[in-house]
Amino acid sequence: MAMQNDKSRKASTTVIERLFADKTWTANYRVTKDEIESLSNVAMMGEVQSERDVLFILNQIRRARLRW
Repeated sequence: MAMQNDKSRKASTTVIERLFADKTWTANYRVTKDEIESLSNVAMMGEVQSERDVLFILNQIRRARLRW
């Protein structure tokens, strides 16, 4: 089971790293440095397999911040 978690983390990191390296993507979605840090921490906790997953989590982070 530990192997699956390692693979999931690597896949999550790869998706997030690819998206954050794409300056057009981060500009289009207006991703801040704080949001990048938060999303990077999420990748360590579980699976992020696609851009859609990242956008969902990003929107949840933004909604949570609005409540504060």
